[in-house]
Amino acid sequence: MNPVAYFKDILSELKQVQWPTRQKTAQLSAIVVAVSLIMAFYVGSLDFGFTNLLKLLIK
Repeated sequence: MNPVAYFKDILSELKQVQWPTRQKTAQLSAIVVAVSLIMAFYVGSLDFGFTNLLKLLIK
């Protein structure tokens, strides 16, 4: 397949993609941020707990 036909095929496929709306993109981005913050808090809490537990065991 030559490069010109390849890129024409790419453009025709991109025209068929159903892109999300701005509202849906903002909604999904907010979900990603919220889940990331929850996971960061969870992992940070575990780290804090295990660090203090290890300090108690070492003393």
